[in-house]
Amino acid sequence: MARPSRTGGKKSEAKARNASPAKGRKTTKTKPRTAPAAARVKRRSVSDPIKDLKEAREQQAATAEILKVIASSPSDVQPVFEAIASSANRLLGGFSTAVFRFLDDTVHLAAFTPVSPAADAALQADFPRPVDAFEAFRLAQQGKPFPIPDTEEIPHAPIKEIARLHGFRSMLFVPLMSNGVPIGVVSITRATTGSFAEYHVQLMQTFADQAVIAIENVRLFNETQEALKHQIATSEVLQVIGRSMTDTQPVFERILDSTERLLDCRQVSIFLAPGDGLLHVAARRGTGYEAIDKVYPLPIEQTSAPRVLGERRQVYLPDVMNGADVPSSIRRVVQVFGNFSVVMTPMIWEGQGIGLISVLREPNAAFTPKELSLLRTFADQAVIAIENVRLFKEVQAKTADLSESLQQQTATADVLKVISRSAFDLQTVLETLVVSAARLCEADEGTIFQPRDHAYR
Repeated sequence: MARPSRTGGKKSEAKARNASPAKGRKTTKTKPRTAPAAARVKRRSVSDPIKDLKEAREQQAATAEILKVIASSPSDVQPVFEAIASSANRLLGGFSTAVFRFLDDTVHLAAFTPVSPAADAALQADFPRPVDAFEAFRLAQQGKPFPIPDTEEIPHAPIKEIARLHGFRSMLFVPLMSNGVPIGVVSITRATTGSFAEYHVQLMQTFADQAVIAIENVRLFNETQEALKHQIATSEVLQVIGRSMTDTQPVFERILDSTERLLDCRQVSIFLAPGDGLLHVAARRGTGYEAIDKVYPLPIEQTSAPRVLGERRQVYLPDVMNGADVPSSIRRVVQVFGNFSVVMTPMIWEGQGIGLISVLREPNAAFTPKELSLLRTFADQAVIAIENVRLFKEVQAKTADLSESLQQQTATADVLKVISRSAFDLQTVLETLVVSAARLCEADEGTIFQPRDHAYR
């Protein structure tokens, strides 16, 4: 039997030891081979710093561009939403991107990147819709980004159907948060499955923050513009009050002009309750008033005035035909105008109702708190105009009485002076008396008769 080669045996033993080391025996790790320089360069190109820098610059340029759009659109958020959707879709390699807004628990489509005419039409047809009707929107209201790596792996069937219809497989929702309240969401889809990188989520969060900035800017801009218009309108009314000390009608007309222009109403009227038990139309704007002009003045108890003036507060009826607690007198007006919403603002002086301003709009057309405040201001200004005219007329009457009394006192003094100077001249005294009497009585002539020989001469 031939002996095995010592050399071959050692090699075999070494090979066996390396292949399957014995339990508990220390093994020596072999040092990994260093790749060639060319291979090392190729491996680093997967996360190329130059490429990363380029992406960072593109993202900065996109966010800077959106800030420019925000600055150039102080009164309109639409250009901002469109820029956000376009930039997000481009930078994140999206299939489609959309911006939604939450208004009164309803989701509205604000902007989106087009996919195809059919898909775009289907997307637009889905909105507006309740927030709770779509699981992703409901979850986005929690205030955190909500990713869907694979639309086929979620239990919510509507998302699957929409994804299959449009042709995408993954989604990311980032909420628009304002003072801790969700006011919208930005969504992006991709044609492939998989999670979104953290820096992509952060970029979408930046876009969402910019959308909120745009919304708040527009809100503040519009509020400022609205406040300025209201201030101008009230200032104009005050100017008319200053010029119309003897007549309230120009003030009423200015109030109606401003109300019609600023509140976009169908009809606006000013009614007065002067104390005769009737409600009178003092001024009006709009159509369909011919029938009402034939009816007024009406007994107050047959109108809505007792409620408005009795409670001394604004009364808002959003749906006259179908609303509850609507006076029959108001329902009858529907026969003339059709259904409407109405705000009635009382005109109060020293705790008493002296009239009201009535403003009609389309049914369920809500009045904002600032609009209601403006109507209260107009009602107060109408009261000021009424009282100014009343006081002016009272002063005029008192002045006339005072002037007449002064003239009488002056005439009496003149006669007394003549008497004191004409102790032996009766004719001069009598002539002074008749002239003064004719003047004070605004008479064409005056005569003094004396009885003589049983007759007046």
